[in-house]
Amino acid sequence: MLRTRVAVLLVPLLPVLFAADRYDITGRVTGLGPNEHAAVKLLGPGSHQVTTSADGTWRLANALAGTYRVSVTHAGYRFTPEYRTVVLRSRDVNNINFVARAATGAATGAATAGKHQISGRVGGLGANHHATIRAVGPRSYSTTTRSDGTWTISNAVSGDYNVNATHSLYTFSPAFHHAVARTNDVHNMNFTAHPKAGSGSSKKK
Repeated sequence: MLRTRVAVLLVPLLPVLFAADRYDITGRVTGLGPNEHAAVKLLGPGSHQVTTSADGTWRLANALAGTYRVSVTHAGYRFTPEYRTVVLRSRDVNNINFVARAATGAATGAATAGKHQISGRVGGLGANHHATIRAVGPRSYSTTTRSDGTWTISNAVSGDYNVNATHSLYTFSPAFHHAVARTNDVHNMNFTAHPKAGSGSSKKK
């Protein structure tokens, strides 16, 4: 009888013991017209989309801890900033705000007219290890590091990009770089690779 009671008492505790950390991300979009609602997109541990309310505020509830790239879209508008990076660790994150500006034919054309180069280097990789670099912005690009850790993305259309590095055996710092490729090429988007525990990559120089 005692053994049965212990089992019954433990069952309600299981969701608490194994629940992942979750937090809220909130903000506001200003500058929209009456009765207009923008879509707020969040890319991180999961992909999410929420819609602004009548006063421009928005909220993503119960998001998993991690790093998110936040952007806003609405036909006929451009938004400042184009992206924001949110690090969700031990508490809710608020005031992730954007400003909407009406897009004109001249302005939107200028935003995609130029082509630029984005480059950098990844340090700390083991011998014969190559990281994948991804740049996400007006378009998405990817490339692989060379043997010396350097990398280059060529002919990227003008705009703001979030750049990150990935490899199955490593984590990277920083998690993201924000590259503003509008009038000039962008260089020195550098990352440092850190071997994951138990990967064995630290033995390779």
